[in-house]
Amino acid sequence: MSQENSEDPFANEKLESALRWALPLVQKTTGSPRTAPQVRQATPEEMIPRLANELRLQYRVQNPSAKESEVQEMAKNYAYNLRGKYSASDHIIYIVSENLIRRSEELTNPDYLSESYLRGILIHELVHAADEETFHALSRLATGKKEHELQIHNALLEGHAQYVTKKILQKEGQGDLFDFIERDILYVPAELSEGTKYRLLQQNNMNYFQYVAGRRFFETEGGRKNQFHQC
Repeated sequence: MSQENSEDPFANEKLESALRWALPLVQKTTGSPRTAPQVRQATPEEMIPRLANELRLQYRVQNPSAKESEVQEMAKNYAYNLRGKYSASDHIIYIVSENLIRRSEELTNPDYLSESYLRGILIHELVHAADEETFHALSRLATGKKEHELQIHNALLEGHAQYVTKKILQKEGQGDLFDFIERDILYVPAELSEGTKYRLLQQNNMNYFQYVAGRRFFETEGGRKNQFHQC
């Protein structure tokens, strides 16, 4: 899966080239998005306020007494682990290249800088764009009133994105890339402190439910018939 990368593996022309490759495959599989989102780089710092706005309502459903400082801390932790993010408010996919470069250096693994890995990220985020266009699936997160409703809705969002990503990559002969992406979602570095590892393992329980169990749901007959508007 490794490949040689130029000095900037996330230059604008490379982002746009990967998007041009991924978009018709997602459109063929899902029928959407009809309008291509833009794709651009973003820093973790730039993503924090965007993530805080998204997380604030969800977190306060789970913890009504939550302080704003807790929301900001959660957004910060999320931002520094984020690979890519589709923003429904401006129809842009943000690639957090700084995190990918750091991950590549920490694990001595150039695959995080490869065009194929970037394509995998974009397929996943394009499915979110498609589901927002078709079902307003992202916007409806703000209407969740109970914790279990949010958990199920997030599992449908991430599970559907993983299901389509796997389907496309396997058809393109890149099933090993999907396996790498899904393993990486649940990876916990051994060198972290015990406290940090514990927090990540707790988050991984939710990630497993959303990304892996959610994907497996869509691989069942009932899941394949599911529509977001029925949820």
